[in-house]
Amino acid sequence: MVKVRFLQDFRGKLTSEIFYLSGTVAEFDAATAQALLDEQRAEPAEVEEETAANDRQKRNTKKAK
Repeated sequence: MVKVRFLQDFRGKLTSEIFYLSGTVAEFDAATAQALLDEQRAEPAEVEEETAANDRQKRNTKKAK
């Protein structure tokens, strides 16, 4: 399963007609996620989450010094 963040409001065949608002993070099978990425309807969500977690860790490390 792959998490994606929608770049626009979307409802269609790829999401089984379920409506997703822009900014929503949802999990799909790899093929569906890739199709959403290819159509530029979504972006990978985990990359941003990892970056945010790394930023928090860096800030906490600086405070501890």
